[in-house]
Amino acid sequence: MTVLKDGSYQPLNDEEWERFKQENPELVKYFENPNDPNVCDDLPIPDVSEQTPIYDCWDKAAKRLI
Repeated sequence: MTVLKDGSYQPLNDEEWERFKQENPELVKYFENPNDPNVCDDLPIPDVSEQTPIYDCWDKAAKRLI
């Protein structure tokens, strides 16, 4: 996992990773078990109607909001 520090992305050190684990226990399983095919089974699938636009990149959605 990386974090933006001083204008560049750098890996978390051990202390930062431990702090992240303490602050975000519900997210840790996604990072510690990335090859587990069942790790995402409990994620809810949002209802999407045909009128809901799906964007391939976050910035397109952000630009639409602006």
